[in-house]
Amino acid sequence: MATLPAAYDEWGLRKEEFPVTVYYPHGLQEKYKDQQNYFHEGFKLYPSELSVTDWLFLLDIKDTQAQAGALNEIIEKAKDEYGKFYSIRDMVSKLEKSEIKENVKEALRRKLKKADSWGIFSEEGEEVEDIVKGGEFVVLDLSGAGELPWNVRTTLTAILVRKLYSKRSFARSVEEVAKVENKDFSAKIPLIWLFIDEAHIFAPAGQKTAATEPLVEWVRQGRRPGLSIVMATQQPGALDNRLLSQCDTLIVHRITAGQDSKAVGSRISEIHGSKSISAYMKNLPKEPGYALIMNDKTEELVPVKIRPRKSWHGGGSAKLEEYI
Repeated sequence: MATLPAAYDEWGLRKEEFPVTVYYPHGLQEKYKDQQNYFHEGFKLYPSELSVTDWLFLLDIKDTQAQAGALNEIIEKAKDEYGKFYSIRDMVSKLEKSEIKENVKEALRRKLKKADSWGIFSEEGEEVEDIVKGGEFVVLDLSGAGELPWNVRTTLTAILVRKLYSKRSFARSVEEVAKVENKDFSAKIPLIWLFIDEAHIFAPAGQKTAATEPLVEWVRQGRRPGLSIVMATQQPGALDNRLLSQCDTLIVHRITAGQDSKAVGSRISEIHGSKSISAYMKNLPKEPGYALIMNDKTEELVPVKIRPRKSWHGGGSAKLEEYI
């Protein structure tokens, strides 16, 4: 673990280890093999976890294209023969044996083989219970060492969010029945805090990705099953307003762009009538760490200084002096 700067002494901080497991797409093991101390395990998902809509988004196919109909056909055939446990190669095999027009078949074949090369999907995929365990920090690194396009990352996020929501909601129902019957129970899926960085990419304002609706459902309906979410973005104005409107706590660091100030200011005015955040920003010190905190139970914006992180700053800027 890296040595903490001397400035941390004033906060009484010390080096500390955290029980973190970092997962990466299984097919990129070769890329990560020299970084196993930091990137721990590869994960795989069943292709059957994707809906037809997911596949269309993943493969960049419009639902009006002939490829969309062909894709739906081969998915149904794969499900009929293999049930849940089929691979992309099985889908390609069904495609080859179909009577779909050759030009459509060739275009779809290329896209499916590209998806197979990512090494994410397998008939030997993981269950959510194998990845998410109580009392642990789990990081799903979807950057794919720069190998995965953004539509792949948002689709993976959508699948994982849907699965976590579904399984935790059912687990909550089981827990409530056990309480009514005065029986002991163990939580197969724990209460979940979901952290999403660059949230505006996964649920952008004015457009949809595969992850948009699952995230909206999470923030609207996640309270009862015990699902919480923290979203970080440097562009709050670019985030789907349905998500921003559901935030009961805002931690606002310095913002200057008009669109972002307007978005945050609108949310603040909903809570306690403030029309602009610009005045607050002018009074906020420019040193790193200063922020304003607001939640729906307070009547004011509270200025704070966030303590330095205890962990490595993975999002820090590359600086020329580090290479000289």
